[in-house]
Amino acid sequence: MAAWCPGAPRQPVRIATFPELGSITTQELRMNRPAPKIMRRRFFGALGRAIHLTWPVLSTILVVQVALGLLIGLIEGWSIVDALYFTFITGLTIGYGDVVPRQALARVLAIGIGVSGLFLTGVVAAIAVHAMRTALTDSDD
Repeated sequence: MAAWCPGAPRQPVRIATFPELGSITTQELRMNRPAPKIMRRRFFGALGRAIHLTWPVLSTILVVQVALGLLIGLIEGWSIVDALYFTFITGLTIGYGDVVPRQALARVLAIGIGVSGLFLTGVVAAIAVHAMRTALTDSDD
């Protein structure tokens, strides 16, 4: 097989074969893909619409997390800053371990922060996937 030279035309390369569609070349794949600027505009537009639609759910999860964190801080005798720090470190499931609840009730409430953090992460991931799918399938007609 000869090496490709910078001035020579490239031959389309078959990258996949599908029984229903036949084979797809790299050239065909590039022809069907929108420009990056259009993709960004579609993605961020869909992202904004999805966040607007799910904002009541997102804000409710955040309020529940903050309320649980402040309650844990009250039970443990922490400052408000430490309680909020613990809330977001636990809600993002990072858990450094520098601020740890000692009381049994506070530990049970911390589980609630962790579970709600998983829900929040799932909703944010679903929003991003929806926005990308919308950006890839929408047309600018």
